[in-house]
Amino acid sequence: MKLVSRQEGRIVFSLGRREAETFQVMLSRFPLVPPAYRQVTKGGIDATAHQAQTLLDEAIETEQEALATAAQKLLEDPQRFAPDGKRWLLTLSEDDADWLLRLINDLRVGSWIKIKCPDFDAPKPPHFRASDLKYLALMENAGRFEIALIEALSGPLT
Repeated sequence: MKLVSRQEGRIVFSLGRREAETFQVMLSRFPLVPPAYRQVTKGGIDATAHQAQTLLDEAIETEQEALATAAQKLLEDPQRFAPDGKRWLLTLSEDDADWLLRLINDLRVGSWIKIKCPDFDAPKPPHFRASDLKYLALMENAGRFEIALIEALSGPLT
């Protein structure tokens, strides 16, 4: 995903065919973080915490529905995501980039959760099952898209 231009609140990326396919498949996997992962408290749940947890769950569900709808609209809008010769152009507003970052981060974190939250910096490397490979690939691809979006919004990461 290569930044083509950024001007007047509009960001344009160029994606190769495989990147565009990966982007589409990746967005279709949202949401990935399980609802039970986000807890108001790690301690015991009293009536107040239970009420707060219910509100949090409802807010997350509403956010996920909004992000899924926005992603579908993006993919269906030829003004924002369309082939351009052998490549694809992805045109985003800064607001689009913001919600897309939240969606992609959910995919990245959700993939990490699915593979049992390994510590990649541990002295002993984590062991993965064959079924983990799709989540490792998704986590890696989500990270690449996140970096491209962040750099487009704020400048190159050093």
